[in-house]
Amino acid sequence: MRDWILGAISQPSVAAAILAVGWAGIVGEFLFPTKVIPGALGGLLALLGLWALLPDHPGVAIGVALPCAAATAVLLAIAVRARRNKTAL
Repeated sequence: MRDWILGAISQPSVAAAILAVGWAGIVGEFLFPTKVIPGALGGLLALLGLWALLPDHPGVAIGVALPCAAATAVLLAIAVRARRNKTAL
């Protein structure tokens, strides 16, 4: 079963599409922070897409993971700063 799934998603175009949908879910989590499902599914899909790219294309997987990690760190820093500056009503 694992080999069948990995074979189906290991095509670079399919893995890139999975990564794009995962990234969209993570961005959706930042836009609507009270919703948990988009971020959780986005994280799982992003990991699945990177897992699919890693065996055959490790350079591509690392090249995609590093900018995504950097963008996530920047968005997290913005969210923490906004939360700290938020005033109670």
